[in-house]
Amino acid sequence: RLYLSVRDFIVTDITGDNFYTNTHSVRKMYVDDVNLNTCIEIKCNEDISDAVTVLLTIQYIKIDYERVDFTLSNVTGDKSTIGIVFPVLKYDKKFAYSLIVDDCRVDSNKLFFLINQKWVDAEKYQHFGQAHTTGYTPEKTLNYSDGFGVEKRFTYGVAIFPTGHNDYISDYMGRENPLPNYPYLTWPQLLHVLKFGNEMHFHDVFDVDTGTVEGILSGIGAAQDKTLEKTGTGIKVMVRPNGNDDYIEASKRHDDIVFMTTEGSNHTVSSLSSDINLLKGIIYRRNCDGITSDNFMSKITENASIENKWICDFTHSPSSGMLEGLVRLNDTYGKDGNDTVWFATIDEIYEYWFIRQNVKFRKEISGNDVKFTLFIPRLKYGRHTDFTVQLTDVGYVPDIISLQTDNVYGLSCGVKSGKFLVNFNLNEKLLDYAEEFVSLYEATLNDNDKVDATYFVQQLRVDLQAPFLARLAANENPPELKSISINGGAATTYDRNVSVALSATGSITHYKISENASMTGTEWITGTSKILSYTLSAEYGSKTVYVQ
Repeated sequence: RLYLSVRDFIVTDITGDNFYTNTHSVRKMYVDDVNLNTCIEIKCNEDISDAVTVLLTIQYIKIDYERVDFTLSNVTGDKSTIGIVFPVLKYDKKFAYSLIVDDCRVDSNKLFFLINQKWVDAEKYQHFGQAHTTGYTPEKTLNYSDGFGVEKRFTYGVAIFPTGHNDYISDYMGRENPLPNYPYLTWPQLLHVLKFGNEMHFHDVFDVDTGTVEGILSGIGAAQDKTLEKTGTGIKVMVRPNGNDDYIEASKRHDDIVFMTTEGSNHTVSSLSSDINLLKGIIYRRNCDGITSDNFMSKITENASIENKWICDFTHSPSSGMLEGLVRLNDTYGKDGNDTVWFATIDEIYEYWFIRQNVKFRKEISGNDVKFTLFIPRLKYGRHTDFTVQLTDVGYVPDIISLQTDNVYGLSCGVKSGKFLVNFNLNEKLLDYAEEFVSLYEATLNDNDKVDATYFVQQLRVDLQAPFLARLAANENPPELKSISINGGAATTYDRNVSVALSATGSITHYKISENASMTGTEWITGTSKILSYTLSAEYGSKTVYVQ
């Protein structure tokens, strides 16, 4: 249960005066079976005539593994060549995107409301449960799929101030009943957004000398202690504040911090190539304050075609352009587009890389069955225990994939782009969240609560979904459509894109919309919203829209 890692690797001549870069690399590290010696094989990549000295630092890290056993049944053909590889990006996506909101701002809730189809208020600071003023309810959730029908909503990180305060507010995050104009995110709100896969990061520290690395280290420790007290889990990513690289140096020395961000040129990571080392890595992030939707999408469009590219953005307050841009991102690269984006927090991306790097597996063949045992490493303060494996040389879709361990709560599989992929989710809290949000829907019978309940239920294995689906169905009422209106009842429009509002009772699951009364050739669309988008036919004249 120990992981061996090289932290530093320096090659010089014997005098130590001349340094060589990229001339040598570590080929293999292992502990021998006889004397338990730590052995390292170093490969010469170039022919160096002089003798060299190698200075390296090795580190042993204790890793907890979780075992997963599954069997492919009725396998035909050569079973000896069947193997397992991990795609570079989870779900075998093409590029990754991460988004962060700085300064512990409650503005981050705007992202939560938009992504999860909640009321988005025009008020700058919108807290949960706050009275509505003017605003809108999004037409749909923003998401991508796991490749086989399981919805994965966009997620984001919040750089928080666990120990933050000033002369007027003694504890930024400790306010129990924040007023509508209160600017900071509070602990109860953070706990709620974490359930949806969002994340928290280190940022400014308080009550220490932030002009020294030692002072910042002390502040990080205090912030971590407060976070553990309030959430039961810890932070492992540093979002460098104020251009202060002492935060970077302190993070390199702090054991809990595994990754960092910067807005400068000192980044070390820009893609997720198969040989990348993310431990103590640094990614550049773009400032999106006040950004327009066109500018927001420009960088993403520019990089979306680059295999395994990782893009990171941040803001202090999501602009209307960013909110519009996220909808465009969903419609272009998310589930409603080509479904190629892995929209994930830094923590999720790091944890998947950590699993890929440290997983162990073995294979057993018994008759026509092939059994795999995976040893999945668990990271300290890890919260994203889902991963994708590709079964190689299978040649067909197996009749049955059966589990022999009860720690897999979500399972989906199939063929995607000629690859047989299996998605596993080991997050035991999925059951708790399904119970929590189904119970909430049973209490309120609110359509929006049902959307959330369904989201958590659909992530579970099919057999685990059954009792929750029965409870959801028990409270469904058949939909009855009373009337429809276009653009709030407007008599004319010069824009073909219109909003169609339904006056309806009961629970909607699918709808058809057309200018053809017979609905000939019109497909059913999955959706629960009572506000629909529709594009009118091109020519000017009277239009009649029909909804079923």
